[in-house]
Amino acid sequence: MAFTQPGAATDFAGLVAARLDRLPFSRSLWRLVFLISLGGAFEFYDLFLSPYVAPGLVSAGIFAGSAPLLSQLSRLPLPQLYAAATIAGSPL
Repeated sequence: MAFTQPGAATDFAGLVAARLDRLPFSRSLWRLVFLISLGGAFEFYDLFLSPYVAPGLVSAGIFAGSAPLLSQLSRLPLPQLYAAATIAGSPL
């Protein structure tokens, strides 16, 4: 569906929401809701807890304060680092 008219995208979103509302409350739908909620809980756990864990691991001596790989990467110019990340992240 091409969104050429100003309200077309919101109309399409309304159609999708209405179709989702008409779905019966089956076991598979509740399973999907549960899995999405569980993923969201782990995502919030990761977002809000990890910034407080890392400094504690450094102060306990489990992690080093400086990583040799990061200090070597800081010597690279930004375009080369971007190109290397693009190549490393692309599927073969």
